[in-house]
Amino acid sequence: MEEILKKSIKFEKESNKNKKYSVEFNNINEYIKILISSIGEIPSVSYEKKINLSDVKNNRYLPICENI
Repeated sequence: MEEILKKSIKFEKESNKNKKYSVEFNNINEYIKILISSIGEIPSVSYEKKINLSDVKNNRYLPICENI
């Protein structure tokens, strides 16, 4: 059975419009899962994306990260 390698980074960020977000990056084997959720808003706003780690290493997602 293949061992699942998982590493996580989670932090909170405040936007320039005084809205707070929780940002979480999970490295699961060859994928990274990104989860962005609003804090203190009803309804909560969330964004989730699973991307291949090789695409990140090849800078295919750099423009997306700059826009987030």
